Amino acid sequence: MIRKYTKLLSVIAIITIFLTNISGCSSPLKEKRNFGEGEVTLIAPAELMIRIIDNKKIKMADFRDGTYTIRLPKGQHSIVFEYIDNWNRKTDMANIMRSPPVVLTYNYNSSHSYILNYKRPESAEEARKLAKRPKFWLEQKGKILKEGVVNKSIFLRNQY
Repeated sequence: MIRKYTKLLSVIAIITIFLTNISGCSSPLKEKRNFGEGEVTLIAPAELMIRIIDNKKIKMADFRDGTYTIRLPKGQHSIVFEYIDNWNRKTDMANIMRSPPVVLTYNYNSSHSYILNYKRPESAEEARKLAKRPKFWLEQKGKILKEGVVNKSIFLRNQY
């Protein structure tokens, strides 16, 4: 009797998963990668978690790869973000790198695209150095416009 119910529950679970996938319900792989509204486009790699824009906390999905796009109205905006990257291998447990908060304030022009960027580390050691001494910048068409500034006095509650 228990086996019969176990099989029935398994079948129900499989059907539920199937229906959820075909109905378009969001899953971690399908989460929205575009945020905000406005004529300015800001593109950021997934490792740079934007936490605050203009003194307003931002709740964004936590992506592990790729990029996401933020739309802003033109004008000056202050963005607080942090570098968070997982360099763990199967045998590692302590290679999650996290920088202190970085602030970047800039006067964004309308209808322009900007990129938050940095030199990608090629090893866990390079990532550890980047997390300790973050160097991130805002660029447009390959030209660095402004570098972010570390501000350790900002407390970010969100934990990785």
